[in-house]
Parts: sequence; C-alpha cells; structure tokens
Amino acid sequence: MDDGFNLLMLKANAKTLGLIQTKNTVEQLVHAAEESQQTYATFLNDVLSAEIKYRQDKAQEKRIKEAGFPYPKYLKDFDLGFCKSISKKQFNQLAELTWIDGVYNLILSGPPGVGKTHLAIALAYHACERGYKSSYTTMQSLMQCLKTAEIDRRSKTKLNRIKKSHLLVIDEVGYLPITAMEGNLFFQLISDLQEQTSIIITTNKGFEEWAEFLDDPALATAILDRLSYQCDRIKMSGKSYRLENRKSFLRRMVKMRFKKNVSAELRAILREQLHKYKRENKDITEEEMKELEDWVAAGNSPYDNPYNGYREDGWPLDFISTIRDIEEENRWFESLSEEEKEELRHPKPSSTFEELDLDACLAE
Repeated sequence: MDDGFNLLMLKANAKTLGLIQTKNTVEQLVHAAEESQQTYATFLNDVLSAEIKYRQDKAQEKRIKEAGFPYPKYLKDFDLGFCKSISKKQFNQLAELTWIDGVYNLILSGPPGVGKTHLAIALAYHACERGYKSSYTTMQSLMQCLKTAEIDRRSKTKLNRIKKSHLLVIDEVGYLPITAMEGNLFFQLISDLQEQTSIIITTNKGFEEWAEFLDDPALATAILDRLSYQCDRIKMSGKSYRLENRKSFLRRMVKMRFKKNVSAELRAILREQLHKYKRENKDITEEEMKELEDWVAAGNSPYDNPYNGYREDGWPLDFISTIRDIEEENRWFESLSEEEKEELRHPKPSSTFEELDLDACLAE
C-alpha cells in the first residue's frame, strides 16, 4: 500500500471514530513526525493531544455561545485603578472561582457605570473558559422567560439551561418594578437554584428597597434569605466610567470605524437605512441626529453600536440608545449633592468582602 492510500484510510477511520481534528490534520501530523523522526509513542501522543485540545476548544466555544452574553468582557480589562471599591486581593479571589465550587452567591450593588455588569460578565466569561457552564440574563428578560416557559419552546430551553448552569448572572435587578406573579416566579427560581447554582446579581438597589420593587415585604425577605445564604456583597461606588468618557468616546469611535473605501452601492443602502431609522424613531433630538448622520457618513449602519458589542442571536444594538444611556447617567450624576459627588470621586475600598447581615439589611 502506498502512503496516499494509507492517509485516506487514516482519514476514513478517524471520521468513523469521530476524531474530527485528526481527520483534518493527519497530513500535517504525519509530515511533522517524519521530519522530526518521532517515535511511535510520541506521534500517537501528539495525535491524541491535538484531538483533546480541539474538543476542549469547541466545548469552550459552545459554553460561551450558550451563556447568552450581550458582549464579551474580560477580567484583564477591568480597571482596578478606576474602580476603587474592590481591592486587588478581592479581585484575585473572585478570579480563582473557588466560590463557584462552594456554591456561593455574589451581589454587586451600586449606581450606574461603576463596573457591575462588566465584572459580572467577565467573571462568567472566565468561568466558561475554565470549564463551568454559565448563563447570563437581565432581570427583565428572565421575567419574560419565566412567564412564557410553559408555552414557548425557546423560553423553556433557556430556563432548562439556566437550571443546569454552575453560574447564573442576573443583571439589572431592581431597575424596573415587577408584578406579584413575576415576584413569585422569581422566588421559585431562586429556591430551585439554592445550593445548586451560584448566582451573581447586579443591582442599583439597597436591600431595604427590595420590598418596594417586589411590592411584597414578605416575599422580599424570603428571596433575600435564600440569596444571602453563603453570599458575599460588594458595594461598588465611584465615578461612572461611561460618564467620565462620554465627551470623547462617540467621536473617537466614529473615527476609528471610518471606512475609507465605501462603495456608492453601500452608501445608498446606508442612506436608506438612515431614512428608515428616522421614520421609526421620531423622538430623536437634533443633537442625536447629528451624531447619527456623522456615524452613517463614516460608512456605518445606524443599527450598529459604537461599543462594538454583539449578540449571538443577531439583535441590532441601537446607536442612539448608547447616547441616551450616557445622557441619563449625566443627569443622574448632576442631580446628586456635592457631598455625594465627592464620595463618588473618592470612594473608600472595602478591606474584605462584606458578609450579608439580612436582619440588619431589612432593619435599615
């Protein structure tokens, strides 16, 4: 038998055994073995090692995709110099992920823009890379999922994935009020996940305010009781990162995303998209429209987002919403007293994680 036939047989056998990476790279592996005069044991080890790495990489990609992150965030990009509310020691403890093994919960509270969502997504993304199953959802999306799980296949699939996760991130808890039915569904989920799944919650509410947005003090107490068992809380404060960068960010991003060779056909498509966007969004201010026109003139779609985020299901991230988020944070910051502004400018880091005292929280 010649070498060509042997390679074909190797590929066929690898395919039969489900060794995809081996089937695709067998020529390179054989050639490298011949060039370096490898022993049979070394060659076989290289083949199996390459196959294992391929499967691990594919499994990691699948975990990240199924987690439902709105955009990727990484621990290496979290600015500890900007966020003074968490020490480097705390940050490293979180990155070790041993708290997931112990089924601990983590609650990140504080005003907008201080890094709660960044840290939550980055930890869950890091967990996916380390082999843990993670799920991400906003509180609003979770409520929709819980309400429709019995009648919608996608909601049921998402809920099943959440229940099988090692780590669940629930973002934006307390931003919007929820109904009594939604509160009961939330309580049932938290009860089901207790001591099985670690939960990260980001919220702008103190625990004394949970009774208000849940509209049921008894239910709030029951939910907090379950969440606070084996739980650490980090109160994040300081300046809003987006607020600090609001003046230069949008203009800089338009320049960065400028496309030098935009064809006439593409420009016509973008102009049509701009007209459609104007028809769909009649409440756009003149300032926002100027930003949008500059964005499109640089060769970008009005349905792109300057943060360059993505969603796995292809939902467009709205450009104008970014501008409005920044303006909303600006108004919030300006509404604070000078003392509150000063506290945000010079936050005091916690020396250790704050252990939750449920009675004290509810008594406040």
